[in-house]
Amino acid sequence: MSSRRLTLFTSSRSRLGWPEPLPVTTRSESSVKGDTLIGVLTVTLTLVGWSVTPLFIKFFTEHIDAWTSNRWRYAFVRVDTMIT
Repeated sequence: MSSRRLTLFTSSRSRLGWPEPLPVTTRSESSVKGDTLIGVLTVTLTLVGWSVTPLFIKFFTEHIDAWTSNRWRYAFVRVDTMIT
């Protein structure tokens, strides 16, 4: 009975115009290592970026007023959103 249900389900998928399910593929070990390296690099750069920001704020407080600081901040955010 289960094979009949499977056949009915498969035929109804094609009749309704639904795409066939993609086959399950395995990733190579080098691909997994590359993704791991990219992940570690991304987390590390994020940590450095968030950690260095207070140092820049402390250093530039005497040289830059609040309006200029916001202009630079939003300019970098705009560039970042255009890239991603």
